[in-house]
Amino acid sequence: KEWYCAISGQTKGPFQEAELRKMAAQGVLTSDTLVWNGDPGNAERGWVRAAETEVAAILNGSGGAVPSFPYAYAPPPPAAPDPRIGPGFELAPRWRRLLAVFCDSLTVFVPIFAAIFLSGLTAAIVPGIVGSTMAADLISMLPVLIIMLALLVLLGINLRFLYRDGQTIGKKILRVRIANRDGGRARLISIIFLRIVPFWILSVIVNAAAKANESIYFSHDPVLQAMSAAGALILLADTLFIFRKDRRTLHDMLAGTIVIIR
Repeated sequence: KEWYCAISGQTKGPFQEAELRKMAAQGVLTSDTLVWNGDPGNAERGWVRAAETEVAAILNGSGGAVPSFPYAYAPPPPAAPDPRIGPGFELAPRWRRLLAVFCDSLTVFVPIFAAIFLSGLTAAIVPGIVGSTMAADLISMLPVLIIMLALLVLLGINLRFLYRDGQTIGKKILRVRIANRDGGRARLISIIFLRIVPFWILSVIVNAAAKANESIYFSHDPVLQAMSAAGALILLADTLFIFRKDRRTLHDMLAGTIVIIR
């Protein structure tokens, strides 16, 4: 029986038993190496860990021949799995990631809009009820202070979810999570300082440059136009990269993360 091996994301082989034993002795073939062959018992399963196949006899050093099963047709091996994504993990669908971002935006914008509404309401009603102008001003500030506290609580919840589960509130609702490329838990510091902060700063720079360029003092400034255009292209590319096969955006690549179904 001949086996194909997935090594560094490439299909290698086919290898016969003697070659597999040599690869095992060299450490190239391990129990976690994904293997495949075309007999009916394995072809339908696709790529599986060597430890879950007859190749385990070689890895265990039993010295016995690998059992073989006759088959009439050996189909070509499927494409080797992407080594950047560990086996057994399913990438999150793109629509789930989009809805998760939408949910996270709602959790931020709803308190902000509530603050604007309540501030306007208190500014219109309170002065007529409270005689003192200073007291009315203080009362009018309460909605803003309450919403600021709510945003801090929201930030704390998100940080806790990100540290514990690799999820924001939106990702928890949509049942997806941020993970390392092997499916393990991503470090909070990587999520914040490599995945979130750089592109948040970039978006702030783009918006600031665009607004400055529109002002009467910097109208049609070529430097500001170039800054805004370059930043906008990077942000656009960051979004469009999700249509790659591995569904990793630029911020995923920078942080070394993937988004998978929980």
